[in-house]
Amino acid sequence: EPFAFRRQRATIRPMPYTPRSHGFWDYTTPGTGGLERFGRDDYRWLLDDMAGAGMNSLTLVVRWLTTGYASRLPFNDQLRDRCTPIAEGNDVLRGTITDGMERGIAVWLSASVNIFRADRVKAKPFSSSADIWGQKMPFEVGRYDTDQEEVCENASAMCRELVREFPAMAGFVVEVECCGYELPHRIPLYNAWAETERRKPFAALGHPLNAREPDISDWRDFTTDNRAVLMQRLEATMRREGFAGRLAVFCETGRQPYLISQDVNLERFHARCPAWEAVSYDYSYNKMRNRLGMMELAIEEPKRAGMTVHYLPRGVMTYAHPETWPFPVSLAKHWRMDLEDIERFRPDGVWWFGADCSDTGAHVQPERLRGAGFADGAACRRALLKEIRDWQGQ
Repeated sequence: EPFAFRRQRATIRPMPYTPRSHGFWDYTTPGTGGLERFGRDDYRWLLDDMAGAGMNSLTLVVRWLTTGYASRLPFNDQLRDRCTPIAEGNDVLRGTITDGMERGIAVWLSASVNIFRADRVKAKPFSSSADIWGQKMPFEVGRYDTDQEEVCENASAMCRELVREFPAMAGFVVEVECCGYELPHRIPLYNAWAETERRKPFAALGHPLNAREPDISDWRDFTTDNRAVLMQRLEATMRREGFAGRLAVFCETGRQPYLISQDVNLERFHARCPAWEAVSYDYSYNKMRNRLGMMELAIEEPKRAGMTVHYLPRGVMTYAHPETWPFPVSLAKHWRMDLEDIERFRPDGVWWFGADCSDTGAHVQPERLRGAGFADGAACRRALLKEIRDWQGQ
């Protein structure tokens, strides 16, 4: 009997790494396909599945290229026919925050604060389109750099409104997507910064500039400082409104042939915004390309800079860019590869990108899920949760 016991112990693998926070990341915003049509009961089923898998964190993105909550701000679109919280009111989301707390699940919110309906702001966008990855919108969506005061004022107003509407949210993630581009009105601002920082003048830098691709250190430091100033402003705004939760910033990665990059000088940002945590991801969501490098950028670099880091692996997601769908490996294989990387690189938090599919959108499409062998988004989610439980040895 003692020998049999020793033999049994020898075959048990060590307990896998368990992130401090673990759950899902998904969107309530029209055009994404995720949770935009979710009602209160749908959220309860999701939370029950998460609680059953031992998860303790959920992030709802309520502002991306479109708006996914009932807002009074004039620059926020309100597509009532495509978004349950707008049609029925924010009690859907407030109730979900409460339901999460009852199950031991902390509910965060997130917003992109530099993207607006283009016909409702005076600022000049660096890009605009009525197409969201193949999903047609009834208006132009503009992306804006954060060197325009109107953009920063709108960002502050949005954060203020979100604290007032959802005071019980556990944390908040800010995204300023694609704010590292070179634009004419930014050149004199860069030159003033460069003189103070004793850096090269703009004329001496390579062109065109984009902090995301390629990684040009002077320009990236300039846009990092710009990002930090805005985050300090938003933090002050939210604290004045009484928000006491955690704060995180989306730290975008990029990828080209022979090149991967991080949009933010993380050490520099952390020195200026020490309370802020990092959220990062694999740019293409394809574990078959640049796997090691992308994990080092997404997880190792923020940790090395002293930041708490949350990683977003592929969840209930059929997004494929620039690759085509289906991928060369199944979703289940992709999940297992991410579980291996989570074990190896050990992010502080993990939010699986995509929890369900309530519509056709940029991130997930029902027909692709069915082609991958899943009846719907919930079936896909439960298959993922089984992979996680198997990995945890439950």
